[in-house]
Amino acid sequence: MQLNQTTKRTIFIYHLLTGLYALGLSLWAATIYLYMQQIGYTYGQINLFLALFWLVTCVTEIPSGFLADHFNLALAWGAGAFLGLIATCGWYFYQVRQS
Repeated sequence: MQLNQTTKRTIFIYHLLTGLYALGLSLWAATIYLYMQQIGYTYGQINLFLALFWLVTCVTEIPSGFLADHFNLALAWGAGAFLGLIATCGWYFYQVRQS
């Protein structure tokens, strides 16, 4: 089976993005527990945070795939980035308010 250039490029980009995502996630997963422990969180709080993180990740995988398939892929990525920005800013301001 011969693949055209567009298909080859799409496969390459998919593997590149998947690899970068896995690298970022593994670096984050390797350090977040130690970081949270260093800034004063208990084991229970850290485990609750991580459990909620993975639960939200699992729950949002299907809707994000639906958005990417039925709408524009760039729109789905942009919406995800925007929501991530909002969540990060919310977490930051929550931490500032706590200190």
